[in-house]
Amino acid sequence: MIFDFRYPNGFFARVAYVFNIVAQVVMISMSTQIANSFVDETAVSAEVARMLIVMACLLFLLGPLVTIETNVSLKSKLKRRV
Repeated sequence: MIFDFRYPNGFFARVAYVFNIVAQVVMISMSTQIANSFVDETAVSAEVARMLIVMACLLFLLGPLVTIETNVSLKSKLKRRV
C-alpha cells in the first residue's frame, strides 16, 4: 500500500491533504483579491486572477501524483539501505 494511514504517518498525511484542499479552495475563490494585492492595473489583475484559477486547478490535479511519486521513491531508497 502506498499510503500508510496509521498514526503518526497517517495523521500527517491527512493534515497535508486537508491543507491542500483548503489552499486550493482559497486560491480559486479569492483569485481576484490575490491578484489585486500584487497588481494595481485592472486588466493585468484580471489576467493574473484568470491564471491563478488555472494554476490552482493544475496543482490540485497534479499534487497527488507528486505525493505518490515521492512516497514510492522514498520507500525504495529505504529498502536499498536495509
